[in-house]
Amino acid sequence: MLHSIKWKTFIAIIAFFAVATTVAGVASYNIIESDLQEQAIHNANLEINFAIKQMDDQFKYLDQAYYTVSFDKEITKELSKEPHEVNYKMILTKLESMLFSSNYKVHSIYFKDIRSGVIVSTDDSSIVKHNSNYWVEGFTAEELKNPGLIHTRDLATGSASLVALAGQVRKNYFDNPVALLSVNMLQYSFKEILVKDNVYPNSLQIISNEHNEVIANSANADPSAIMPIIKSVPTGERLFIDGQSYIVISGESDKYGWNYSKLLPEKEVFAGIYKVRSVLLFIVFVFSLVMLVFLYRVLDHVTAPIYQLSAMIKRYRQINYEKNNEKVEFVTNRKDEFSFLFQSLNDMVRRIDRLIDEVYKASLYKKETQLRIYRNSIDPHFIYNILDSIIWTMKFKEYDKAVDIIQNFSSFLHHTLHANREFICVMDMWAELISYCKLESFLKDDLITYTIEFEEAVQQQLVPSFILQPLVENCFKHGFKGRKQGEIKVTGYQEGQDFVCMVEDNGNGMTEENLDALMNKIRNYDINANKKHFGIASVHNRLQLYYGENYGLTIMSEPGKGTRVMINMPIRRGMTNGFENNA
Repeated sequence: MLHSIKWKTFIAIIAFFAVATTVAGVASYNIIESDLQEQAIHNANLEINFAIKQMDDQFKYLDQAYYTVSFDKEITKELSKEPHEVNYKMILTKLESMLFSSNYKVHSIYFKDIRSGVIVSTDDSSIVKHNSNYWVEGFTAEELKNPGLIHTRDLATGSASLVALAGQVRKNYFDNPVALLSVNMLQYSFKEILVKDNVYPNSLQIISNEHNEVIANSANADPSAIMPIIKSVPTGERLFIDGQSYIVISGESDKYGWNYSKLLPEKEVFAGIYKVRSVLLFIVFVFSLVMLVFLYRVLDHVTAPIYQLSAMIKRYRQINYEKNNEKVEFVTNRKDEFSFLFQSLNDMVRRIDRLIDEVYKASLYKKETQLRIYRNSIDPHFIYNILDSIIWTMKFKEYDKAVDIIQNFSSFLHHTLHANREFICVMDMWAELISYCKLESFLKDDLITYTIEFEEAVQQQLVPSFILQPLVENCFKHGFKGRKQGEIKVTGYQEGQDFVCMVEDNGNGMTEENLDALMNKIRNYDINANKKHFGIASVHNRLQLYYGENYGLTIMSEPGKGTRVMINMPIRRGMTNGFENNA
């Protein structure tokens, strides 16, 4: 069914439609997806630039406060004194004054005298601190040579985590540092930058420092573990976190290297296109279903006459096979181009029927003529051989042998030629072969022995006359040429629906090349052009004329070991007259 034009066309159109729809859909989807992604990245970049500006503004406030303190003349003058003479109370007052006059985002100021280790803190202005609770330890004076941002979470005060701009204080530009200064803001100030995203509610916003430490994030969980990965993902690329895909957009502060990253959930970015895709898929499905039904009906209308025509031709072939006289008319109710095709076939079939009758009669006459030629040629061929043997026996004055030959020859003719039958039963052929073998063996001084056996199941089988005698004759005349002794064995048995006969000798045999040449001559034998190998050629050709090309003879031979000839023919019991009933 799948090899029919209807289904091939149906499948081809479906495949083309599916491929075209898929390509168009994928192309459209990719274009829309690319546009959506570009728009999402553009909007996120605007937010990131705004957030980085806010971060830079906060760093600017810290810068202003830091440099106001570090270059204050009163503080540097006080630091010019010996450590035990420094008025730390005055420094604290000065720091508090600067704190209150600066932007509210500066939370506190810490000051540490390197020489005495005294720490002054605006977080607790009633006393001067001589411990490290209000200083970020772990940073040396050399590391703070240039002001840098420090993020700490482990202050012993219990207050919120701080982000500090810390550095060194000198009495003048070229002197060694005499104090450390830290201007601080609350980490929460960065949290205020992370505005709730109403477009992508599940987006992740992360602010991190130059060491990839998370300063603030919009999620409840700490994303510190994924920060190294985020840092390595370019803007606009995808990142998988806990099985979800995010589009990463990042920006960085130019001065301190702090980073603002926004991770947009892919399913939210493309939520609109997912809905459009679902609607389009439904529309394509319905349209495809309608198209398939319509296409099937169209193809069915186009191909229905072909199936009708095929059924008529099949019926026509069956009628001819059964030799039925029924007539098949190639007619149709169609008014289109198929009506001309049916009419043309109808005319052609009538002509074919006439030609078949003529060819059949001519073929039958040709086969009858060929069989008659073979039959008429076989009888004299054998008789000439026997009479020739009698002549030579008489020449050698072996009169007793001649008498025996004549008697056996008379018996042989009695079994074979008195009725001039085309078909004889195996029992008659058996008697014929025994008479013939006696004649030939007698001429060989009884040095060539023979055995003839047929299974009981095939003894009533009908076979063409003179079908085995030429093969046995070939054994006597050629199989033992140049040899005095030998043995010939003839057997017949049933194999499936075939009757098989074997004629074997242990004579000279043939080489493979000679055997191939012999078989080629037998298959292409022309009785009018060649008289050599007539006996076995007549057997082969008669079998094929009677039963078809699947039947005939097969020869196997090996030099020095003998030859085996096998023939096969279909089982047929009971007497039959005439070629037409047997072929």
